[in-house]
Amino acid sequence: MQNGTYSMKRLWTVVIAAAALACVSAMAQSVSHGNTLYHSVCVSCHGDPPSGGPETAASAAAIRVALQTVPTMRPFNGLFSDADLADIFAYLQSIRQAPPPPPVVTANTPGALSGLFYNSLESGWGVHLTQRGSNVFAAWYTYDGSGNPKWYVSTCAMAGGATGTTGTCSGQLFEVSGPRFFGVLFDTRLVTAVPNGTLQIAFSNADNAQMTYTGVVAGTGATAQTRTVSIVRQPLSPAAVPDVNYTDIWWGGPSESGWGIAITQQGTTVFLAWYVYDSNAKPTWFVALCTINGTQCTASTSSVNNVLAVHGPAFGPTFNSSVVTSAAVGSVSVNFTDPNNGVLNYTVNGVNGTKQITRQVF
Repeated sequence: MQNGTYSMKRLWTVVIAAAALACVSAMAQSVSHGNTLYHSVCVSCHGDPPSGGPETAASAAAIRVALQTVPTMRPFNGLFSDADLADIFAYLQSIRQAPPPPPVVTANTPGALSGLFYNSLESGWGVHLTQRGSNVFAAWYTYDGSGNPKWYVSTCAMAGGATGTTGTCSGQLFEVSGPRFFGVLFDTRLVTAVPNGTLQIAFSNADNAQMTYTGVVAGTGATAQTRTVSIVRQPLSPAAVPDVNYTDIWWGGPSESGWGIAITQQGTTVFLAWYVYDSNAKPTWFVALCTINGTQCTASTSSVNNVLAVHGPAFGPTFNSSVVTSAAVGSVSVNFTDPNNGVLNYTVNGVNGTKQITRQVF
């Protein structure tokens, strides 16, 4: 308002609007009609592109409410029928940009040598391999001198920087100790790794190899062991992976460096080998099977108790599978939030927990 009367600009806008409405024949809801109405009336205040209200209008009814309640818009309320407002709203919708699609997340899939290997005549131990470039990270789950579960790790470098599925990798084996895992916050400062022998794996192809460990001492006073054994990719399912292949070594990120979970997927079947520490800071491991359904991996059987604690023969020059025993100690599931991240939910020996996990990229 200016001196009790509308400004000349506003008055002229109303006159033009009336003329425009008189010239536009009645029609069904129309983007083009709404375009004409907007640029005949609304543009003088709201501009082009629209701002100050129209760009966020939720409906034609919302525009009507604004015409009835906003003081500067009330003079225009009688200019528009409900059909006119429907057309204006249709026009506003047509020029709104849809939100950009979420970025495509590509799986950081490791190399072809990755997965679970074992000796079919020595069921009860295994080694999970993760290949990235010319390095193969080996997580070897076996037993100590008393038959308790124990694990070692090695970054095994391929000779000549080879990145394919044939060749030989070599590396130092490490025995790792760390803080109690279950029921407490994980303190990565307490993780220590000491050399304990060497590892060499000679690959004839992606599914077959010879594994040699040298000078491994399973415990205080134990004799150092050296052995060569054939290993093959452990079959879990003949089916193809339906979508994302989650086979990899996963961890809790730098803030929880020191523990991990090796995931092997074939088809919808997933084998988990989980490397953690017991209450005495000793390395221990658990295994579990789960089935992928979409992005959820849950217990494969009717029983939710899919986490197994395993004991076996004392570490030595031979391996006797007949003394391997296992017992269900809880449940575990994984919800993959994208191809490279997930949430681990577990109950082990009555202790519940949740961990954010991600692929360990090296």
